[in-house]
Amino acid sequence: MKKNVTLFLWLEVILLLGAVPLAILYFKSRLFMVGVLWVAALVIYMWLSCTQKRTFLEEWNWQGFKDHVKPVLIRFAILAPLLFAFMYVMHPERLFSFPLERFDRWVMVMLLYPILSVLPQEMIYKTLFFGRYGRLFGSGAGVLIASALAFGYMHIMLGNIVAVAGTAVAGYLISQSYQASRSLALASFEHALYGCWVYTLGLGIYFYTGAAWGQP
Repeated sequence: MKKNVTLFLWLEVILLLGAVPLAILYFKSRLFMVGVLWVAALVIYMWLSCTQKRTFLEEWNWQGFKDHVKPVLIRFAILAPLLFAFMYVMHPERLFSFPLERFDRWVMVMLLYPILSVLPQEMIYKTLFFGRYGRLFGSGAGVLIASALAFGYMHIMLGNIVAVAGTAVAGYLISQSYQASRSLALASFEHALYGCWVYTLGLGIYFYTGAAWGQP
């Protein structure tokens, strides 16, 4: 029975975390992508409350956020200038081009990106991955690395190595924060912090689906 459960979990991982990103890349539709993310988030919400007997507020865990947000902010204060330096060296002509040239779109991204994209992603790669697939990878470094690699792989839909490698590294850092705090709020906050900074800098050339798919 245990072997059957393990096999079933591996099939889930392959289908959900392996095949779905390829399907999104195939259709190249933002509506389809957001729809998939939110359908998955709703299923995870039901799984959390029905199977795990945990409320969303328990998973959100404001106390864990408050207890562990300081090191997250310190780390961001160190890494944010490095991202700025990367952009300054590699694409100086694009630095801050998004807010300067398309301020209205930038404001919309800053407001909607954390809700429409970050939250469902973190429910998949933290709440579900640690809670359901953690038994496949252990509770230590194994699950951190596996979650980070899965998160990086998801970004193959963007068609460049910078997005895949960058999100794998970010995924590892955010997974560390989640593992320490067990706070979906903290994981979502840290993800949104780096994501909004990346878009603000102009690094959306690597991370924006429109740029990757040739869409406005």
